[in-house]
Formats: sequence, C-alpha cells, structure tokens
Amino acid sequence: MDETSTSTRLTPLQARAPRGQRAYGTIPHGRWESITLVATMSLTGMGPALQFPGALDRDAFELFIEQSLLPQLHPGQIISWDNLSVHKSRHARELIEAAGCRIMPTPRYSPDCNPIEQGFAKLKAALRRAAPRTFDDVVIATGKAMATITAQDARNFFQDAGYLVPAQHL
Repeated sequence: MDETSTSTRLTPLQARAPRGQRAYGTIPHGRWESITLVATMSLTGMGPALQFPGALDRDAFELFIEQSLLPQLHPGQIISWDNLSVHKSRHARELIEAAGCRIMPTPRYSPDCNPIEQGFAKLKAALRRAAPRTFDDVVIATGKAMATITAQDARNFFQDAGYLVPAQHL
C-alpha cells in the first residue's frame, strides 16, 4: 500500500514530430489542484484504491482502511507500508490485525523495496499522456490507467523489488 499525489497540470515530458519539424505542446499555467491516490497492489494487480482532492491525513487514511481495504482482506495477508506519520494510526493497525492480517513496514527511504512505486510510475506516464485538467478527469484517467496494470506487471514489480514470488503466480 502506498500513496501518491497527482496534479491537474501533468503533461508529457517529451514530444515527437516528423523529422525536421518542431514538436509543439502546451503546459498549463495558473491554478492547479493536487489530488491524492491511496492504492494497493498484490500479485494479482492493482487492488482497492481511493482518490480525493488535497493531501492525505489520518482521517482519510482510516476511511480508506475501513471502507476500501478491509472488505478485500483475507486472513494471513501481509500489508506493507512506509513510515508516513498517518500510517501510525492505532485504529488502522487494530482493524487490519482484527482481520487476521499483519503489517510489515518497508525500510526507511527505500522506494526500491516498494513494488507499487513502479505501478505508480506506469500510472503517471499514462496520466501525463491523458493530460487531465479537472478532478473528475483525473479520476477517470486514473481508473483507465490502473486497469492497464496487469497481474503480470504486478508480479514483475514484486520480483524487481526483491520479493519472492511463489511459483503458482509465475
């Protein structure tokens, strides 16, 4: 599990044009909105997610745990998250442990150990191409982009992060 922020100013970082011609594009200026995505990933692909305007706080995190994550959990699952202060919620920890699951924090300053970071990179590349400019457009584009992250992608992301993937999932 992890969170990422998206801006309504995302735009492709590179452009293409026929040989000898200049590539043109626009970059939005002025007011923009920050949108937070809290999402999960397992060996089967992207899992429960919640998107909302603004920054993640403890109330939003606990709401995600209660309404999105808990209904999808199975006893014995391991939830991995970083050491962001909102993750230190006693209520969230108690809910996850009551579902028969365990929490395993990722090491500090180690995005390479979190496979969802590669999923977010693929997601943001798709959002840059879509160039959504409103909250609703970002939500729609995010849903489409998350659907492109396949179970095979997820397994590759886990392997690249150093996790052992059971043979039945290869």
